[in-house]
Amino acid sequence: MDDAQAKKTRPEQCCPLCGGENACAIAAGKPATQCWCQSVNISDFALQKIPAESVGKRCLCYTCSQLTVDHHHGDSKNAR
Repeated sequence: MDDAQAKKTRPEQCCPLCGGENACAIAAGKPATQCWCQSVNISDFALQKIPAESVGKRCLCYTCSQLTVDHHHGDSKNAR
């Protein structure tokens, strides 16, 4: 495996909504207690947007974890 291949992000390290890196501790081989998601509230709206084939397999990134109905539709107001 060359350096370019080694640096590629594995699917489980990508957010299922935006495709960006999700910074998941578990996907990186670390304990779940070290993951950023353990210290934030993830919106129900964002959880509902995860494709069925990714549930339990791929984690959201922080930005997508905070999605609300208003943000999803481009409204600048926060629905919280």
